[in-house]
Amino acid sequence: MQLLKAHDRGRMVKLKSSAVSLPVEGVADPYIAGLYFTQVQLGTPPRTYNLQVDTGSDLLWVNCHPCIGCPAFSDLKIPIVPYDVKASASSSKVPCSDPSCTLITQISESGCNDQNQCGYSFQYGDGSGTLGYLVEDVLHYMVNATATVIFGCGFKQSGDLSTSERALDGIIGFGASDLSFNSQLAKQGKTPNVFAHCLDGGERGGGILVLGNVIEPDIQYTPLVPYMSHYNVVLQSISVNNANLTIDPKLFSNDVMQGTIFDSGTTLAYLPDEAYQAFTQAVSLVVAPFLLCDTRLSRFIYKLFPNVVLYFEGASMTLTPAEYLIRQASAANAPIWCMGWQSMGSAESELQYTIFGDLVLKNKLVVYDLERGRIGWRPFDCKTSFFLLFRPDLCDALLLHFFSRLVNRGRLHRHGGEIFWWQWNVYSWPSFWQ
Repeated sequence: MQLLKAHDRGRMVKLKSSAVSLPVEGVADPYIAGLYFTQVQLGTPPRTYNLQVDTGSDLLWVNCHPCIGCPAFSDLKIPIVPYDVKASASSSKVPCSDPSCTLITQISESGCNDQNQCGYSFQYGDGSGTLGYLVEDVLHYMVNATATVIFGCGFKQSGDLSTSERALDGIIGFGASDLSFNSQLAKQGKTPNVFAHCLDGGERGGGILVLGNVIEPDIQYTPLVPYMSHYNVVLQSISVNNANLTIDPKLFSNDVMQGTIFDSGTTLAYLPDEAYQAFTQAVSLVVAPFLLCDTRLSRFIYKLFPNVVLYFEGASMTLTPAEYLIRQASAANAPIWCMGWQSMGSAESELQYTIFGDLVLKNKLVVYDLERGRIGWRPFDCKTSFFLLFRPDLCDALLLHFFSRLVNRGRLHRHGGEIFWWQWNVYSWPSFWQ
C-alpha cells in the first residue's frame, strides 16, 4: 500500500504549484501493482513505443536518444525503445516561435535554449523528474492513416523514471490541454473530441481505449467543470450502505487546491481527510466486529462489505467493495483485503483533492465527451465490444489496444489481443501469455 501511495503522491504535484513538494513513502511490497499502457507508432520509418495512458497528463512524451538516466530495460519484460530525432526522416524540432511553445508554459516549467529548442520540465513530488524539448513527427494509426503530432523528447530522467521497475517508453497524455494527444487529433479533424477507456480489473488486466463517439445505452453523464486543468466534476455526496455520510459539501467544491478529479494515471483513490474519516468509520460500522486487513474477510467481502454510491451532478456511480478495497499479499492461503481509498492528509494540508483513480474507474466504460463538456460511465465487461458512431467521411474512431502488466510475486501476465472491425462494432478478443 505504501508503494502505491508513493507512486500516486508523486503524480499529485501536477495538481498544484510546482513549488510544493510531497513526502516520499515506499516499501518493497510484493502484492499486485497494475499499470495500463498502450502502443503507438511514431516516425519514419515507424517505430513502436509503449506509453502509459494517463488522463491526468497533458503531453505525450517519450524517452529520447541520447538520454541521461533513461532506463535501458524494463522489469515488465518489454523492450525499451528510445526515440531518435535523427533516425526519423519526418522529425523536426519545435522552435520557440511555435504556438505550442506558448502552450507548454501553461502546463510545465519550460524555456528556450540557445539552439532555439522549446524545452519543458516536469518535477514530481516523489523526487523524480523529466526534462526534454518538443518535437513534431508522424503518428501512424489504423491502416495507412497518419497524423502529425507534437510530443516531448525526454533526454534526462531522474528518480523513479530512471529505474527499470515498471519502466515504459513514456506517457501518452489525454488531459484537458490543447497539447494532449486527443486534443491534437481532434483539432486536425482526425477524430471527434471524444475518447473512452475500459480498464479490465481482472487478474490479467487489459482493456480498450477508443477515440471516437461511443454509442452505448445507459451511460450516465455528469458535466465537466469548465476552465479546469484536469477532468473535474461536481461530487455532491457519498453514501455507504444506503446512508449518506455527514460531510461538509464545501470539501468537494472545485477550487485552486481542491476538487474532484477523474485520473486514470492514479492507482488508488483519495479523499479530503474529513471525508476519508467519515467514509472509513461508516464502512467499519457495517463490517464490525471484523477488522480491515483481516484474513477472515477474504472470501466474504461482497457479503460483509456494503456498496458505496457516489452522487454527482445529474448522475450516480455505484461501487462494489472491490472498487474501494484492495487485495494485498496472501496470508494462510487467503488474500488480505485492505482499504484502498486514502486520505489526502490532515485538514491543515494544502491539498484537499478528491481523486478517483483506476481502483474506481476499472470495469467501467468511461466516456470523456469533451465536445459536450461531460463525462459518463456505465458498468462494462472490458473484454466485450461496444458500439461506435461510424461516419465514412471521417475516421470517427481510433482504437488503441491496451496492455496491462500485473506483477505478482515475480510472475508477469500480459494481455494482448487482436482488433476486428465489423460494421459498427469493435471487437477485442484477448490472448494471454506469461
